Amino acid sequence: MPRSLEAGSIVLRATGGPESLRRLAARAWRLDALCDHYKGFLAIFGGLTADAPAFDPRDALLARLLLIHDYRRIVLRDPRLPATFLPEEWAGDGARRLCAQLYEALLDASELWLSHNGATETGALPTADSTLRHRFADLRGHV
Repeated sequence: MPRSLEAGSIVLRATGGPESLRRLAARAWRLDALCDHYKGFLAIFGGLTADAPAFDPRDALLARLLLIHDYRRIVLRDPRLPATFLPEEWAGDGARRLCAQLYEALLDASELWLSHNGATETGALPTADSTLRHRFADLRGHV
């Protein structure tokens, strides 16, 4: 078992060929529906990749909020199974790469809008710390 698993974690261990593992996963999770949601995400947001870097700050913030909101609605239902359990045409990886690419393209302009317009009850928003740029860091250079 990986050391990263905490005590009390539920672990599924399965053996078999690729088809039997996919059938097992499909019975346990609604992977086809989840894949369809990922495909819908790709269809909706895929058209923004060329234009996103040129968005003005307000539009960049709106696009970033919608991007992350829609992506999270899907990914929070994703059991994050190993590839051997997933349908052959799994769209989750492509959706994550697209989300990372768009997030990066929208980040600077959207943060500019927030720094000029955002406020708390006591005044200006705090400056974003370095963790903001760590989202999707594992995909840098792969998007």
